Amino acid sequence: MLDLLLASGAARHTDNCAVSAGVGDANGRLLIEVTIVDSLAVGVKLTGTVKDLTDTRSVTVAEGQQKTVPEFSLDSGGPFNDRAYFRGLTIRNVASPAI
Repeated sequence: MLDLLLASGAARHTDNCAVSAGVGDANGRLLIEVTIVDSLAVGVKLTGTVKDLTDTRSVTVAEGQQKTVPEFSLDSGGPFNDRAYFRGLTIRNVASPAI
């Protein structure tokens, strides 16, 4: 499960992070972009990449709720193909404790 914490300051409404993993000479990457939208809901855009292939999924999660992103994958094809699987991604929109 992936918990994303956003700053609630008026000047900051968008945040992002990138996660990558590699096996052998293949390297998959997941870019996570989060934007605060109406009523403290968050819009989340997930972009998966391997080699020169990309695929994007987007979800909007209401305050205090969570959504699971449907699994997706990328495959470069051919006899020595590179693959990336994006599975088990759950976005929770919960309040962050004050620092």
